[in-house]
Amino acid sequence: MDLEQQILSKVNEGVSKAIIEAITGYASPLTLYAKQTIEKHAGEIQTIMDSALTQTISSKEFKLAVKECFTHKLAKTLMAKMEGEVEKAATLFRQDPVRRAKVIAIIEKIIQEQE
Repeated sequence: MDLEQQILSKVNEGVSKAIIEAITGYASPLTLYAKQTIEKHAGEIQTIMDSALTQTISSKEFKLAVKECFTHKLAKTLMAKMEGEVEKAATLFRQDPVRRAKVIAIIEKIIQEQE
């Protein structure tokens, strides 16, 4: 390859790199163009997004999914709180022989009534 072809090749490489960097670099004009285009159509985009959200939240599937998620979280939270209360009651029961005797008497009475 002669010198002229090498120079031409390097110029082509440089121009290619410059174009790519201008399009994809930090200060790319495409970023500004995209922003301007989005701003120009902001009303339309907002209408489309509002419509999509309205359709989504009114669908049976969405309502069911939210209900299931809420129910699961509520049940999990209540059970976590209840576990502590049950543990407290069990501790009191184990520590107090009078309570234990009363509970046993109540259970025996229920069993006798069932017979």
